[in-house]
Amino acid sequence: MYRQFTIACLYLLCLIEFSLFAQQNNFNIFSIQEGLPNSSVFTMFQDSRGIIWLGTQGGGLIRFEGIEFQSYTTNDGLYNNSVRTVTEDRHGNLWIGTDGGLNLFNGIHISGFKNIPELYGTPILCLVEDSLGDIWAGTRNSGLIRIYNVGKDTLLTECFNTENGLTSDFVFSLYEDSRGRIWAGTYGKGINILTRNEQTFSIETLLPGINIPSGRIVCLQEDTAGNMWAGTYDESAFCIINSATGSAKIQHLSEIVDLEREAIWTILSDSRGNLWFGTGTKGVIKITENKITFFSDSLGLPGNQVYDILEDYEGNIWFSTFGNGICRYGGDHFAHYSEYDGLSNNLVSGIEQDINGNLWIATLGGGLNAMDPDLAIPDIIHYDDNVGIKDKSINDIAIGQDGSFWIATPAHGIAYFNGRRFVH
Repeated sequence: MYRQFTIACLYLLCLIEFSLFAQQNNFNIFSIQEGLPNSSVFTMFQDSRGIIWLGTQGGGLIRFEGIEFQSYTTNDGLYNNSVRTVTEDRHGNLWIGTDGGLNLFNGIHISGFKNIPELYGTPILCLVEDSLGDIWAGTRNSGLIRIYNVGKDTLLTECFNTENGLTSDFVFSLYEDSRGRIWAGTYGKGINILTRNEQTFSIETLLPGINIPSGRIVCLQEDTAGNMWAGTYDESAFCIINSATGSAKIQHLSEIVDLEREAIWTILSDSRGNLWFGTGTKGVIKITENKITFFSDSLGLPGNQVYDILEDYEGNIWFSTFGNGICRYGGDHFAHYSEYDGLSNNLVSGIEQDINGNLWIATLGGGLNAMDPDLAIPDIIHYDDNVGIKDKSINDIAIGQDGSFWIATPAHGIAYFNGRRFVH
């Protein structure tokens, strides 16, 4: 599975979800001084060949294979030098969403779709290839576009917008569920679910205030039963329970727990089928089959504002809190780690575990931290300018198939590590 990371400007929401994979020592720093055309990186994507592609704000599309940058801009055929989203189809072509429309790169030439008004002159915000090979494009003001029967010089499109059933022409996010349905999340106008019926699609709409409690969807997570959970910016979370007939029943988390107008920043479906919800002010909620458990600071959680949740290889659940460090939950107790235990900063933005079992902790102002979670007494190592990281606040990171990774920082562009040495 190829990963795409949105680093900055989620277009409306000023929320960045942080996730950290890292290794000890040896960072290569790349910014404008080292050849990166623009330090504002919207998107990072790794294709099937291991090549890293960067979508920038004003710097076009950047290709990097570990040695040097290669830029693709409007001079090469891009419609706009602000690239919002990149995905790869099953034939190895790159689909590039820019503020000026959709481009296609076959590895040699960049082409476009000027003869298709919905794909030209409008920002393309999200892209996904479905299980049948169709490309779906969410746009800022032209709705949702299905691209299919793509040939050497031809393709067909089908447009879904407010004139034929979509609730909004502002499609912010896309998701294909395990049944092959396309979920189109809009900003402020709810969710649209598209179901394929031979040659046509039916659209089920879930409207804020009518079917669902909010139209501002922050995150989506399908559980092991095939139900879809949606976290919202202002109305906690709700579950869309689908019956055999395809009709949907909405169950609001606030029906069981008092979470009115609560933000749900993150949802995790763990290996045991449990669901974990990180909230804005009320700690963590765990849902098992028919039971809901609430964890707050009164029960050992170090803080009630939880931005990230991680399951490690041993099944422990880790939480990152804003201002109170991180903690590990082993099933019967919390282990809390903060500045008192050696963290460089209590403003923890994300945690992740590497292949060796070490935990890497990103902070806002304290750089990177590394620790072995199996030690009884934590030995936390700090990494910032001592390994070449020029910014102590870290936004995002992507790992390559060869073990290399990219770090995005707000002030100094990106840092790349190939596992061998520094390059400045």
